[in-house]
Amino acid sequence: MVVIQICGCCGSGTYRSNKLTDIPQELVSAPGLIQLALGGNPITHLSEDLDWSNASLLYIILYSTNLSSIPSWMDESFFSKRIVLAGRTPICETINNATSPEGQKLLVERPYLTALMCEDLGFDFVSIYDMSTDLRDDEVW
Repeated sequence: MVVIQICGCCGSGTYRSNKLTDIPQELVSAPGLIQLALGGNPITHLSEDLDWSNASLLYIILYSTNLSSIPSWMDESFFSKRIVLAGRTPICETINNATSPEGQKLLVERPYLTALMCEDLGFDFVSIYDMSTDLRDDEVW
């Protein structure tokens, strides 16, 4: 079981640098979760079995993970509805090196991967607001 804490003010869940190696289905389908920050975790891939059909997520932050591949469900439709930040990852190194045979092949087969935000936006940009500072008397965690 995954304990899900969602900031009541902005619908964000921060699980940065928590040694997660994959994304649990509970996070993907958490009601009201708009932004999921998973940067700094040793995630190398995303499971093909994740069901995004009822997900409310719009922003997925995989910045500074070990993500080296993109699952088939992250298709053109997926990227048309969501923003995925993945700078400082092996998959973005491959995409950014479009002159390499591997990078060229990947972008020819899946041109929509150019929607994956691979820019190095810096640590400050992906530092998410600490949910514990937003506790109010009327909120239940």
